[in-house]
Amino acid sequence: MDKNVIFGAILILVAGGGYYQFNYLPAEKARLEAVAAAAAEAAAAAEAKAAEEAAAAAAAAEAEAAAAAAAAAGTAPAAEAAAEPVVLPDDLTTLLDPANFNAASLNAMIDASALSAGSKLSLKGAVSAAVANPAMINMALAQIKTAMGM
Repeated sequence: MDKNVIFGAILILVAGGGYYQFNYLPAEKARLEAVAAAAAEAAAAAEAKAAEEAAAAAAAAEAEAAAAAAAAAGTAPAAEAAAEPVVLPDDLTTLLDPANFNAASLNAMIDASALSAGSKLSLKGAVSAAVANPAMINMALAQIKTAMGM
């Protein structure tokens, strides 16, 4: 009888070890991997949110700086044009005619003017936009005329 009890006890221990090895350990490993994946996902989400907030703050600062620069550039040409008249070439009326649009000549005239560097850059940008989109020629010429005090 002792032999049967010992054999039964060994059988129970082997079955318990098998359960531990083949059921409990893989389930525990899967649970730990799921926890690690959730933690990594949460960290990635927090990092993405921080990057998004930083990008939004940078965009807001850039927009604020651009608005300040535009405000400064917008007031400077008018004040400069009112303070000092710009010396213009004789053929300016033909140069500023939409039918005679010539980007190189307009850029040379802008460079030769006594306008500020910011105004020159803005006007050259308008001329470049007019070259890319002919529908903007009249608008670019109007900006040049306004800056030149015409």
